[in-house]
Amino acid sequence: MFIPWERLPDATLENMVDSYCTQVHGLCSDDDFDSLSSRRQQVMQAIKDGRLVVRWSEAEESAWIVNPELTPP
Repeated sequence: MFIPWERLPDATLENMVDSYCTQVHGLCSDDDFDSLSSRRQQVMQAIKDGRLVVRWSEAEESAWIVNPELTPP
């Protein structure tokens, strides 16, 4: 199940974005290294554009940021 990002408390969304940015799944540009601030902005824009979404798993009782095109329904 997908959770609308607007429903998450700001601090929760920020923590999820930070976690996403510092893991292998973070967005990268053509630069060798983007600052964490730049990566946060990229991820937030992707969430707002719908290129990334927040997914909740009942089985794992956890939520994370994913690409909806790569996520089974």
